[in-house]
Parts: sequence; structure tokens; C-alpha cells
Amino acid sequence: MIEKFTPRAKKVMEYAEQEALQMKHGFISSEHVLLGLAKESTGVACHVLRSYSLCYSNLSMFINDLVKHGEELNVNGKLPYTPEVKRIIEVAYDYARDWGDSYVGTEHLLMSVLDEKNDGTVASIVLKEKREIMRQEVLRTLGHDVTEPNTCEIRSCHTCEKESFCKASEVMVEFVKLAAPMIKDNADEAIADVAQLLAKRCKYYEKRLS
Repeated sequence: MIEKFTPRAKKVMEYAEQEALQMKHGFISSEHVLLGLAKESTGVACHVLRSYSLCYSNLSMFINDLVKHGEELNVNGKLPYTPEVKRIIEVAYDYARDWGDSYVGTEHLLMSVLDEKNDGTVASIVLKEKREIMRQEVLRTLGHDVTEPNTCEIRSCHTCEKESFCKASEVMVEFVKLAAPMIKDNADEAIADVAQLLAKRCKYYEKRLS
């Protein structure tokens, strides 16, 4: 199911399985995927989660308070996906196709998690009312057109175009910081990734402010 996942997205699923094993769960569920997205520290998803105080340590604390750990687990091979995770993967492919991408990245996975319709899942409970505003932030980060919902929470974050542009500048700095650990091992790939994301971000704000 993850053949077209980017290396980062595949790493997210590896982290998700590790989280499930640590909790002694015999399956990979949406909360494990959410933790995997936060743990993969170089992707778009992690950046957006951090922007709303949902770093890995915070999410781990929230989820561990909500989820009961198993007592014993015998594992033979890889853990299976729950139906909700299978749905998350399918919707992530839908996002990639709709956006004209030939791959599934962490941004597609996060959008799919945010779109999860079952409000009873742990991921939905943790994300709560932040889901819609985070969806908007993913779209902005990638340079997609956004129709902002008329909510007080979003107006407080984006009260005017000038503040939005300042927000973009802060995001650019954060992307560079996130890329820094990768520079030593694979400078070309790291720089290309950051440049691509920043170009999309700048293009969006140029369009908004023109």
C-alpha cells in the first residue's frame, strides 16, 4: 500500500509501527500514525504539527494518557493496519492525485489524518478543533489556494495580509532549521527540498499580496 510513499512518509509508517509495539498493540492505528508524523522531524507534517504545539513529546504525552497499553504482545512479521489507517492511506493517495503529485509525502498523510471523519478515534480527539486550521496551514505551506473558513480562531492567527506574510517568513526560517541536521549527510537533497517548499510558499504569498 505504500509503494509510492516518499522515504520520509515510509519512515513515518516505520515510526508508527514502533509506537504500536511500544504500547504493546497488535495493530497500527491512527494515533500511531500521528505520532509517526510528529517523530519524522524533517517533513511538512511535523512542521505544521509543531506550529500548533503538537510536537512529538506533547503528542506522546496526550496519547499515552488516552490509550491503554497492552500487557503482552507476540509479533510474527509486520503489524496489520486498522481499517481507519487503510482509509488514511487511501485518502493520502487521493490527495496526491488531486494535487498532481506522483508520490505520497508526509503532507498527504497529515491531510488525510485531519480529514478523518470518525470523531471517536484517538487522533481526532487529540487534534480536536485544530483540524481545520491545520488543514489550511498545510495548504498554505505547499502554496495551494486557500479559502479561509470564517472562524474566530483562524482570524486570530491571520488577521491581515501583513501578518500572514510575516508568518510565511517565520516558516521559511523553520524549514531551514529543520533541514540543518540533514546537510552533513545529504546536502543536495536537503537544499533541494527546502528550496522547493520555500518557492511554493513565496509564490502563494506573492499571489495573495499582488
